[in-house]
Amino acid sequence: MVAGSSRRSVVSAASYEARRFGIHSAMPLAKARETCPQLIVLPVRMSIYRAYSIRIMEIFSRYTPAIEPVSLDEAFLDVTDSAQLFGSAAEIVDRIKSSIQKEIHLPCSIGLAPNKFLAKLASEKAKPNGTFILETKDVAGFLRDMPIRDIPGVGHNTAGRLQDLGIYTVGQLRESGPPNMHRRFGSAGDKLWQLAHGIDDSPVITGRQRKSLGHEITFENDLHSIERLLPVLARISGHVGTALRSSGIFCHGVRIKFKYGDFTVVTRQNKLATATDRDEEIFNAARCLLLDNCQPGQGVRLLGITCTHLSSMQQMTIGEDFNRKDGLYKGIDKIRSRYGIASIMSGTTLLDNPDPD
Repeated sequence: MVAGSSRRSVVSAASYEARRFGIHSAMPLAKARETCPQLIVLPVRMSIYRAYSIRIMEIFSRYTPAIEPVSLDEAFLDVTDSAQLFGSAAEIVDRIKSSIQKEIHLPCSIGLAPNKFLAKLASEKAKPNGTFILETKDVAGFLRDMPIRDIPGVGHNTAGRLQDLGIYTVGQLRESGPPNMHRRFGSAGDKLWQLAHGIDDSPVITGRQRKSLGHEITFENDLHSIERLLPVLARISGHVGTALRSSGIFCHGVRIKFKYGDFTVVTRQNKLATATDRDEEIFNAARCLLLDNCQPGQGVRLLGITCTHLSSMQQMTIGEDFNRKDGLYKGIDKIRSRYGIASIMSGTTLLDNPDPD
């Protein structure tokens, strides 16, 4: 599995082998180790994940411009208009899967279906490293015995309310009738009834702009001084700066978040004079917010930075040597992409190392 090194870390991802022992994402690391003592824990390497994600999305773009990224490793693709160039939808699926395997040497699971809701379910059925094609004529049978908890968006509370009504499967939900569902759940009930029939008219949304980008660290032990928090803040600035540059975007605002030992959460933010993607400028803005607002004597258990008001444009400042700075960061990012974020950091991070990330 993948997780941070702190005893307060949670599981970021788990292999299928680990999942068989009950390990799942968001599980506390301590509980995961207790559940499976032979667990192999690997570190989080976000810069590498982003680099691979960019390469995968590039392969998708060869076959259709209608791409809606959902996460680093998942996206919806509409291939309706690609048939004349690349053949049937099934042939396009084979091409994509083959390209990812040959060029990036990664497995992938693909679900092909008439709409986004069904494609999501089909991709889950295809795991691990398979392809599942769901045709319109097979939708009713495919959904009939599926547990309602398998419907994307149905959480613990909604599932509990449905089960109180004797509804445990999608087939039972389908039989309940739209008036009954609307009376009990409102517009959400209407949507649930439609999904139970495999109806989903939501389009693939291309060009979705990210609104924020951030990173945070939970400490092994609470930190009680600014001197110990600042090196961590510098490391976090390196994380978000690298992420901004790899995405080709700039931030116009910086927000910090810190959580005290009693779980009180404080957030503060500032607009920047000019947009940036540079570690030191993000750090300087975050540092001012931390100094003005944090009382570390209470003990801080979590610290984070979020870059806000993102855009693809940067306003240049007269007299600044952009070429020199850009060349410096290209070198930094190249090293980080190969060896990880912590491989090259500002000198500020060397002052203290309370909780390596």
